[in-house]
Order: sequence, then C-alpha cells, then structure tokens
Amino acid sequence: MKKILGIASIITMFIVTGCSVIKLPLNDSGNSFAVNIPEEQEIEKLSLTGDTSLNNSSLPPSTNTTELELTRTDDQGAVTVTVTPLNLDQSDDTLVFDISMNTHSIDLSMDLAQFSVLETDLGSSLQAIKWDGPQGGHHVEGKLIFVKTKDGKNIVDGANSIILKISEVDAPLRIFTWQIND
Repeated sequence: MKKILGIASIITMFIVTGCSVIKLPLNDSGNSFAVNIPEEQEIEKLSLTGDTSLNNSSLPPSTNTTELELTRTDDQGAVTVTVTPLNLDQSDDTLVFDISMNTHSIDLSMDLAQFSVLETDLGSSLQAIKWDGPQGGHHVEGKLIFVKTKDGKNIVDGANSIILKISEVDAPLRIFTWQIND
C-alpha cells in the first residue's frame, strides 16, 4: 500500500504541474517504466487499484500504431527528446517531425532548426529550415521542418534510411534513424 500511495502522489504532482511523461519505480531492484498521462479529460479514468496495468502506457485515442512505431526517444543528459516523423510516406515538398523536449533542470531557449540536420544513408544532408515551436521553457513541443530537395533532387529518392541529428541539446549529438524503403 505504501508504494501505491507514493505513485498516487507522483501522478498527482505531475498532473498539477502539467508533465505528460513520468518515470515511476517498477520494483525494489530499481527498474522503472514510463507512464504517459493522457489529456486532461482522460485523467478521471486513471485508476490506482494496485494492479500492474500501470506498466502499459495509456494512450489518447488519436494515437495510432504506425505513429508509435515511428516514435524515437533519446534521454541523454537532463533532456528527454522525443521525435515522430509526420509525413515520411507522403509526397510532400517537406519532411515534418513532431518534437517534444522535456527537462526539469535547463531552459530550452533555442531555435532547434539551427541544431538539426537530416541525412540519408546515401550521404545527402539538409539543414532544417524551420522550428515551429516555442523557444523557451522546460516542456517544449513543436514541428521541425526540412525541405526534401537539394539541388533540385528529392534526397529521399533511392534512400533506405534517414537520420535526424540534433546537436547541443544538453548532449553533444542525438541521432534518430528511420528505415524508409524496405
């Protein structure tokens, strides 16, 4: 019962402060798991019954399996960076990545586009053209945008993978990779 009350206190604290992902202790050996706190209207559905169902993240209804498979997370340093490509399989002129950065110790005042490069396994690379998100705070979400063409050629054509490299976000380099042609 003591552990359940501790979890309830932590969840309450994160609901009040607006955090969306928390890590909770799983057992006495120090292993932990992450719990996604759903949107505000879903909070009343959370139940602290003492069972292990908290091990499974509760996902908002709008999240689909494909999006979950594409999401990558890097938790180097004091910042957790989560990246989900939004249009890898579309013929848009841009590639857009949904990015969230969470920390409790540093200010995230930066234009993320300046620190982000997209590469392919064929050696092509592009600098991000826009960071459409706030430049400050401890919990930041936004869109990172790249133009798909370089010298008139779509850099994704013929590539098997793309690599997003983000530097200087409380770690020298964060690397996120996706297979785009199987």
